[in-house]
Amino acid sequence: MDISSSGNKPIGNQGVEKMFDDVRDYYTPPEKSKRNIAGFWKRIGAWIIDSIILGFIGGIIGVMFWGWFLSVGGMGRIVGFVIAVLYWGIFNSSLRKGQTFGKELLKIQVVDENGECLSPALSFLRAAVLALPIALRQLEVPAPVPFFVPILNAVIILIGIGIFYFYIFNKPNRQSLHDMVSGSYVTDKEPEGVIDSQPIDRKHFLVYGGISLILLLILVPLMLISSQRVSERFTQDRALCDEINNQIKGGVVREINHRHRKDFGIDIEYPEITVLVNNPGASVEDIRKEAMRVGRSYDENVVIHVKKGIDLGIFTFYLDYSGTPGKK
Repeated sequence: MDISSSGNKPIGNQGVEKMFDDVRDYYTPPEKSKRNIAGFWKRIGAWIIDSIILGFIGGIIGVMFWGWFLSVGGMGRIVGFVIAVLYWGIFNSSLRKGQTFGKELLKIQVVDENGECLSPALSFLRAAVLALPIALRQLEVPAPVPFFVPILNAVIILIGIGIFYFYIFNKPNRQSLHDMVSGSYVTDKEPEGVIDSQPIDRKHFLVYGGISLILLLILVPLMLISSQRVSERFTQDRALCDEINNQIKGGVVREINHRHRKDFGIDIEYPEITVLVNNPGASVEDIRKEAMRVGRSYDENVVIHVKKGIDLGIFTFYLDYSGTPGKK
């Protein structure tokens, strides 16, 4: 049938465009579904569950390599840090759909602003920031303490404060410090969709910045002074420490402090020495008796603490044997 002969005119390109314009004027595309930010207690609950799991993993590894962890003491926290980063880094990424065991149980998920799971690289960055104040808090090293350790400890404390502060007070999206560095959000698993996020109020950055500056000005000098005193005391009592280390088998002096007490109104200063067992087969009682014998040859008021245990940060177990020989 010939359209031109029927009295109808061809639509043409302009007519087609006008038709689609008219359709667009009346058509409203459906809105993308939006995710709900996970509730405060849901996220806390997931963190508690994951902490228990991490502690269980740390405990198993600690028992399996008990002797090695005895020998390294507080430096075992570095191993705990690695375990925590691996756990949170893998499970909170696209490798496991952004859910640790705790988040899976409580039906929440770590995603980016588009509602997609984080890449492994971003997830590991997020995990490292979160794990720092948990696994490496107050990192201990044998005296003399290097100058950078107190500064590192202060920075780790400030990171922990930042995580706590923003999670508590950044109520609109609950983004904490580790979420900000990775561009992540913790949301309910359902419904899926994009994040309806609001910018973080600038006042929070000002408050946290002010707190950090004040604490740095206070903490760093105090920690440097403290570490210097510990190092000076260790140097002053080097002969005593060396003698104890030479005489005892299976232990090493980790700390020495000078305390004061009143006896009949007289101020008495005495050394307090902490010995860490670093051999699983060593006798705690023998170490304590020998350390006390050597210590009393220098000062009859000496107090000896013998500690036996492991510290991974995510799992810590110590037994403290103190006092005079024959008594715990």
